Amino acid sequence: MKKLISLSAAIIISTPSFATPLYHPSGSNLSYGPISNGQNIMSDITNPAAGASIFTQDNGQFRFGVLSSVGGGYEIGDIVNLVTEVDNTIDTFTNGLSDADPRIRPVDTGLTLQQNIDNVLSDINSIIQDTNILVNSLQRDGYFKGFGSLHAPIMPLVVSHKAISGSFVLDVNGSVVALASFLSDPLDPLIQSDVQTQVTAALASGPLDLGDLISSDTAIIIKGAGVAELSFGYSTSMWKTDDSQLFAGIRANYYKVELTRFAQLIDNADNQSLRDIFDDNKDNNLIDSTGFGVDLGLLWVSEHYRAGATFKNINKPSFDFNSLDTSGFTDPIILAELQKSDTYEMEPQLRLEGALFSANQNWVFGVSLDANAIDDPVGQEFQWATASAAYATDSFFLPGFRVGYRANLAGTELTYLTTGITLFDSFNLDIAYGLEDVKVEKNDLTSVDGTIPRSVIINLGLELTF
Repeated sequence: MKKLISLSAAIIISTPSFATPLYHPSGSNLSYGPISNGQNIMSDITNPAAGASIFTQDNGQFRFGVLSSVGGGYEIGDIVNLVTEVDNTIDTFTNGLSDADPRIRPVDTGLTLQQNIDNVLSDINSIIQDTNILVNSLQRDGYFKGFGSLHAPIMPLVVSHKAISGSFVLDVNGSVVALASFLSDPLDPLIQSDVQTQVTAALASGPLDLGDLISSDTAIIIKGAGVAELSFGYSTSMWKTDDSQLFAGIRANYYKVELTRFAQLIDNADNQSLRDIFDDNKDNNLIDSTGFGVDLGLLWVSEHYRAGATFKNINKPSFDFNSLDTSGFTDPIILAELQKSDTYEMEPQLRLEGALFSANQNWVFGVSLDANAIDDPVGQEFQWATASAAYATDSFFLPGFRVGYRANLAGTELTYLTTGITLFDSFNLDIAYGLEDVKVEKNDLTSVDGTIPRSVIINLGLELTF
């Protein structure tokens, strides 16, 4: 159990590195939201119908990203007080029957064996009760998620011309995501026969070792995914009025997906770090598979507003995880949980969007909503709602800027304040700062002392239009 607590600390105080999440909007879409606003190239990959809508006034045009999006982020659980609780519990399990915990008493040679057994049993069951509260909190809140993505140079590439009656959009990108979390197996209370032998031995040789009395199937679960995506879409105008047009688009996506997952009994962790556990298991558990997805989109465009819908992955492409090695696990409930979710399915999702434009088209106010929640590759739900206001400058020297708000309506239910800036009409910097935070107190486990956001995301990008 001491290994459980030590490894728990390693997860919840890990220093995250920046990357960009799978299924999180790329580039300036982090601030705009996934809205077909026409002010940046990344908006052309939100709705499959968006490409053709950009070029209503031109015979032909090319847009491409020099390095359109690279970025990063992390997400941690609501670990308020967990670090302190972990620290205190480590003391208890490290020192055994000592003064580290007021409930723990050394074996008293002035008492009878039965009296010592009764005292020790009461103390340990009290510790078990508190430890179960802690491990259940770890399963709920003690997780760490890191994610990253990168678009290939010159991607996305958007080509529009009257000769093709619309636009082609080509994009190549890659994403990774990893999640470390806990699966808790609460400890059963002890009975007299469980401690009698150890108490008798402690009378002669020293304090009790709680680790000799307690065992658990509590495990660390690590899931990882890498997705390379090649997408090709076509959009065109379907219907016109005097001041509006309806655009439709279709996009085909080829996915190359690598998935891995493994479970490590805490009692077998041997004080390994998360990196050690990951490195020891990743190569033997990586499953490579491919699949195709199809997206459809509609976009109604007027001079001062837009409204659209995107239906993603209508054909439900699915990909296989590796089989988990469950040797060493004995609890049937834990075994049943580990054997779930052998596949990752890209579930269909409907996204709605709308935007209002100023008369000069420089200002845009946009909203978007995922109509249903779906899982990401590591099993966490997401359903994004966004709102934003942005100013796109006509000047090479005057920067453009944007601010927004985004919320995950499912899963972790985190919320963000977003902001971005465009310099020299080409360079984008966008940041999403989590509005939920956690307070960590400095102790023996961590030098962090203060409040940190539960999630931060940063995107950088460079794009050109000709």
